Amino acid sequence: MDNYYEFVEDDQNSAQAAIENSMPPDIPVRSQLEEMNESIIKSISRENNFSNITFINLFHNKIKKMNGLSELVNLKTLILSFNEIEEIEGLEKCVNLIKLDLHNNFIR
Repeated sequence: MDNYYEFVEDDQNSAQAAIENSMPPDIPVRSQLEEMNESIIKSISRENNFSNITFINLFHNKIKKMNGLSELVNLKTLILSFNEIEEIEGLEKCVNLIKLDLHNNFIR
């Protein structure tokens, strides 16, 4: 079924109202995470078993601290660029990690 608009009246207000009602809703501003941990990973993941997770992209989320990685034993790619990370914990358990992107963070 095709979407179309039919204007019975040649009224600018009616046309404007139809256009405004067809617009997608405003998208809320991306939430900013200060700390990423195991419980947050569980809440945003579709996987109940952390060992099934192989890819995480948390690009540009203002994360300051990253922990909870120790259960991600099959993680292959972890993208954390453009955050505010000062500290990261649990990477030693990520033995299958191939790509780690931490550029533009505050790690010393």
